[in-house]
Amino acid sequence: MINKVVNLPKHIISLINKIEKAEDFGYDDEEVSLSNYCKNNELFWCWNDSLFDAEVLITNNKNDVDEMRIKRNLIK
Repeated sequence: MINKVVNLPKHIISLINKIEKAEDFGYDDEEVSLSNYCKNNELFWCWNDSLFDAEVLITNNKNDVDEMRIKRNLIK
């Protein structure tokens, strides 16, 4: 996890760890839960879409997400 947020709740950290460990991230419930948490707390997140080195970035700066998407060629 690339965490640029202070004091994330344990259940969100666990959720992010689950997403990062998934062999094929297709967990709709987890994605919705994380997205809702971020929306309600003015945060942003992005998964790097890597099968072998999965990371979730969580931040309060949308530019961080945009930079990660560019670095990982996730912008289409």
